[in-house]
Amino acid sequence: MVRRIVGVLVEIGRGGLDAAAAAELIAGSSNLPATLTAPPSGLFLSRVYYKGDDRGEPVRAATLLD
Repeated sequence: MVRRIVGVLVEIGRGGLDAAAAAELIAGSSNLPATLTAPPSGLFLSRVYYKGDDRGEPVRAATLLD
């Protein structure tokens, strides 16, 4: 599920999918997220921030799909 969510968000970021379409994908049934599934390599949790934690640097996302 995480790989599908990441794949959809990356496609939105690239401009290939409208952000409003993501809400429709969540609300309904579609095979589109399966075709946008992110690869399993390189997808990992690097750190967790809790409320009140000093982040020190801006939060950024990186992907091997670039």
